[in-house]
Amino acid sequence: MTTLRQRMTEDMQVRNLALNTQTSYVRQVSLFARHFNKSPEMLGPEEIRAYQVYLTNEKKLAPSSVLIAVAALRFLYKVSLKREWPLDELTPAPKKPQKLPVVLSPEEVLEFLRCVGDMKHRTILTTCYAAGLRISEAVQLKPTHIDSKRMVIRVEQGKGQNTAPGRQSRSQAGWNRRVACTGHRLDGEGPQSFASGQYCDEAPRDPATRSDCQPGQERSFRHLLDGALLPQRSIQDQSAERRNRLRSIKYHREKRMTQQQSPVWFITGCSTGFGKELARLVLARGWRAVVTARNPDQVKDLVSGHEENALAVQLDVKDPAQIAEAVHQAEEKFGRIDVLVNNAGYGYLAAVEEGEDEQVRAMFETNFFGLVELTNAVLPGMRKRRSGHIVNVSSIGGLVSFAATGYYHATKYAVEGISESLSIELAPLGIKVLIVEPGPFRTDWAGRSLLESKTVIADYDATAGERRRQSRARSGQQQGDPARGAEAIIAAVESKNPPLHLLLGKPALDMAYKKLEALKKDFDAWRNTTLGADYPELE
Repeated sequence: MTTLRQRMTEDMQVRNLALNTQTSYVRQVSLFARHFNKSPEMLGPEEIRAYQVYLTNEKKLAPSSVLIAVAALRFLYKVSLKREWPLDELTPAPKKPQKLPVVLSPEEVLEFLRCVGDMKHRTILTTCYAAGLRISEAVQLKPTHIDSKRMVIRVEQGKGQNTAPGRQSRSQAGWNRRVACTGHRLDGEGPQSFASGQYCDEAPRDPATRSDCQPGQERSFRHLLDGALLPQRSIQDQSAERRNRLRSIKYHREKRMTQQQSPVWFITGCSTGFGKELARLVLARGWRAVVTARNPDQVKDLVSGHEENALAVQLDVKDPAQIAEAVHQAEEKFGRIDVLVNNAGYGYLAAVEEGEDEQVRAMFETNFFGLVELTNAVLPGMRKRRSGHIVNVSSIGGLVSFAATGYYHATKYAVEGISESLSIELAPLGIKVLIVEPGPFRTDWAGRSLLESKTVIADYDATAGERRRQSRARSGQQQGDPARGAEAIIAAVESKNPPLHLLLGKPALDMAYKKLEALKKDFDAWRNTTLGADYPELE
C-alpha cells in the first residue's frame, strides 16, 4: 500500500466513513491516477477538470457515478493533501437531468384500469384519476372526505392544515350518479356489488356521461373518464381479458422475484476450462453470473441470450484497478455477490534451478496475489450480509508435488494454506470456503495456457525434462471432463454441509490417498524422534 493510500484510508477511518465509502473512494482515486499514469500528488486543477470531462463525455458515466468520483477527489485534495484550491469550482457536482412527469394517455389509463380486478377498487381509482388527485392525496382519503350527494371530494393539502374541495365536472358527476344507482357508494354505503356490464354498455350512449370538451380543447380535469375510456364490451370479454392480464402480471412478478432470489456468481478465467463450463451451467439454471476474462470478446458467446442475468467484464486479476471496477460493476448491476470463484491461473514448467525470476513472479501475481486481492475486494459485501461462498480453484498440485512444476506447486500450496486460514476466520461470519483440487482435466492448462522456461539444464533431463515432454504429449487426453467437474463444484456449493476440500477426478483421489499414506509412513517411522523433541514432562 502506498503512503498516500495509507494516509487517505486513515483520514477516512478517523472520520468514521462507511467501509463501502472508503473502498469506493480509494478505487476512484486509483482510477484517476491510472488515467494519467502519475501519482495524484503530481496532478493539479487542470488534470482534475480534464478527468471529469473524460468521465462525462468519453466514458459517458451517469451523473451519480461521476458524483462518486468528484466526492473522492474532493476528499483527497481537501482532507488528505490539504490543497487550498476552490474545489467546489474545480469539481462541480453534476446535476441529474430533470425529467418531466409522464402523463398517461386515455388509452394507457384504460389499460391500467383493466388490470384492477375488484370493481370497487377500480371505481375508486377512476374517481381519483378524474378528479386529478395525487397518489399521496388519494391514499389519505377517508369516507368522510367524500360527499356523494354534492359530488365533492375534500382533499387535505400540505401537512393537513388546509383543505380544498375538488368539485367534479358534469360528466364525472353523471358517472358517479350512475355508480350510486347501481348500488356502489364511495362513502361505503350500500351493497358491495357493481353492475359494471350494464353501465359499460350504457355509458357511451348516455349524454349525461359524455364530456363537454372537444378534442384539442383544454380540460378542467386531467382526463374525464367518459365514454372514450369506457368502450362497449361484454361482461364475458372483460372477465377473460382480466384473467389473462392477471396471469401476465403474476408471471412477470414471479419471474422478477425468482431473479432477485437467484444467487450471483462471480467467476474469473471464463474464456476456457472450468470457468467457461461453470458460467454455462450457472446461467443455464437461471442464476446470475458475472463472467470475466482478460479479453471480454472471448466470453460474448456465454452471455448471449442471457443479457438480463449475465454481465461480461474485462478482468486481469493482476490489475487492482480492474479488480475494483469489476466488483463495483457486479454489485451495481446485481446488488451483491453470493459466490466468488477464483479460477484464473496457469502453469509453468521448469526445474527449480531453471526457473526465470520474471516468469515465476508473474505466475505468483496471477495464481496467488490476484486471488487474494479479488477475495479482499468481495469480502466486505459478504461480511455485511453474513453470507457467501469463496471457491478457490487450487489443484492436486496443491497437495502432491512433481518434477518440473515446483513453482506452480508453490502457488497452489499458498492457495491451500491461505484458504484454510480464511475458512477459520470466516466461519463465524456465515461465509464458507471451498478449495477445489482437480486432477488432470481436458482444459487448456497443458495447452496454450502452459508456459515453459527457456533455460534447459541437461542434468535434469530425466526428471524435469521428462515431465515437460509428458505434459505436452498428454494434453487433450486427460481423463477429467470440465463440464462434470463444474457440476461437482456447484453441487458442493449448494450442499447443506459443503466440504473444505473437494478433489475432482479419480487420479486426484488416488494421488491424495497415496500422499496420505506416505505421510503416515514417515510419521509412524519417526514417531519417537518426533515426541523426543519436546521438553521432558515434569514429574
